[in-house]
Formats: sequence, structure tokens, C-alpha cells
Amino acid sequence: MDERWEWAPGYTDRYQVSTRGRVQSECRSPQGQMLKPRLTRYSLAGVPYEVVRLYDGTGSFQDWLVHVLVLSTFVGPRPDGMEVRHLDGNSLNNSLENLAWGTHKENTQDAFVHGSFPNLFKTHCPYGHEYTPQNTYVGKSASGGKSRTCKRCRADREAQRRLRKAGAILLDH
Repeated sequence: MDERWEWAPGYTDRYQVSTRGRVQSECRSPQGQMLKPRLTRYSLAGVPYEVVRLYDGTGSFQDWLVHVLVLSTFVGPRPDGMEVRHLDGNSLNNSLENLAWGTHKENTQDAFVHGSFPNLFKTHCPYGHEYTPQNTYVGKSASGGKSRTCKRCRADREAQRRLRKAGAILLDH
């Protein structure tokens, strides 16, 4: 794909965004000066993303995730309930052909396919109990996918709930 440049939404005459995921400032020099993105982590998985800071000319600024800026520039504003999908699983590949708006469920499914889902390789629950077939309850998550719960932790929580309930009953008498 040839690299194309368009004005960033809301920053006409100041910043341009390319289909290769690059951002340049037109306000610093007539030829444009390439912005160097910084890396940040915006997800629970600690996945790095590129961020640039854009100034509006009044001294105010906004930090933009480069992948959001690319899709907003070339595809349009983020639809309600949508997030950016990196189709190849590489969070640093911000080229237009690698990006798409999608649901959280689609993004999570992508992470499974690419092997980057943070819980995929966990072998123990947060309390150190091993996820074995005998100690793992598999159910549906709120988003309709699969979730797993440590049976031992679940039994402990249920026992504590029963004790609290029994204590509350005894206090009432």
C-alpha cells in the first residue's frame, strides 16, 4: 500500500496522519516534522501502544493512541461500543490495513488467535491453586465467552458467605 497523508480530525493545518501509522506536525516547519511516539501501556495485559501528543494551537493538548488516530482519520470516528483491533496481533503495527473497528468480543477473540490473551497461559489462580480439570469450573463470562474459576476458591467464598449469614441470624435473636 502506498503511503497517503490526511489531516487529523480536529487538527487541520496542524497535524497529518499517514496510512502507515506515522504522524507529522505541519506547525513546526513547512516540510512537516515527524512526531516520535512514546510507548505506553493502556491494557490489563500490559501491551505497549504508541501515543502522540497533539496541541491545538491554544496551548491545550490531547494524547492520542496512534491506532485510534489512524482509524479516525481514514475510516471515521469510533462507533459507539467499538474499539481498535490490530488484525495481526502486533500492537505496534499501526498501518491502516492492520486496523479495524470492532467489538470487545472480537478483540478478545483476536488475542486468543494470536496467543496474546493475558490469561491464556495462567496455570494457577491468584491464590496459588492450580487450574486442573478437577479444580476448575468453566462457565460463561458476562460477554458470552468462556470463563474459568478455581473450585477451591469458590468453595471458600461460599463457606464464608454461609458463616456471615449464620452470624447475622444469630445476632438477630
